[in-house]
Amino acid sequence: PGLRRRLPVFAVAGALSVLATLIPFPHHHTAQVVSAGVVFFGLIIVAALVPWRRTPPWSWVTIPIGFYAVIDLLRDAQGTNAGIAALFLLPVAWVAFYGRVSDVITVLTSMFAALAIPLWAVGGAAYPEGQWRLVIITTAVATVLSFTLLELVTTDREQATRLAQRSILAQRSAEQAVAAREQLVSMLRAAVD
Repeated sequence: PGLRRRLPVFAVAGALSVLATLIPFPHHHTAQVVSAGVVFFGLIIVAALVPWRRTPPWSWVTIPIGFYAVIDLLRDAQGTNAGIAALFLLPVAWVAFYGRVSDVITVLTSMFAALAIPLWAVGGAAYPEGQWRLVIITTAVATVLSFTLLELVTTDREQATRLAQRSILAQRSAEQAVAAREQLVSMLRAAVD
């Protein structure tokens, strides 16, 4: 819901982050950089064009999850010491702000997989064992942050709903008071006449 309205903020943050990871440009890994760009812009196009209201409620989460492919391609191009681990938190934050518990769990699982699979599958000098610390710490921090954000947003939504309901009740009470006053005025006029 409202994915197109939220898309520009996350697209700009994602694009700036992606561009920052290209400094210095990894000349020997141009294919990964081009692939990351194609996937990123593909995600933006899909997010902008898909009629999300007609899709299952969980389907929008594929966009933030797809961003993990972009991050992994860039991490592969720049190396594990590229300093882009913070990018893994962007999809988690997006889903924590706008999703449900199941969406957050799905994205956290995807984040863990995006961090861990290269360590399992490639390993060696490209993905040294010390990177497991990054996987564990990033997953732990993302879990705490995402569920805290989700709780805050949920509480805020519930409070906004209660305020809206009270506003409706107050409006009805005001309308009833006006109607009662008009009825009283009519009765007083009839009594005076």
